[in-house]
Amino acid sequence: MPEATGPGVEPAGRPSAARAVAVAPKPGVTKKVRLVVAADPDSLSGKARKARDYGIPIVGEEWLLANLG
Repeated sequence: MPEATGPGVEPAGRPSAARAVAVAPKPGVTKKVRLVVAADPDSLSGKARKARDYGIPIVGEEWLLANLG
């Protein structure tokens, strides 16, 4: 199961799009994470910076739904 992290992975109050396509949410970015789902893919957050440093793609929830749903 691919691993992903980010606010879009577990949106509050509704079923996760990520879980619907068998993506395992993680609390942080490690080298094992293959995709970061972010509310803002251009974010400058610590998780986004770490993902960029590791070469991990950062996508929005809309991308996740359109490409994996």
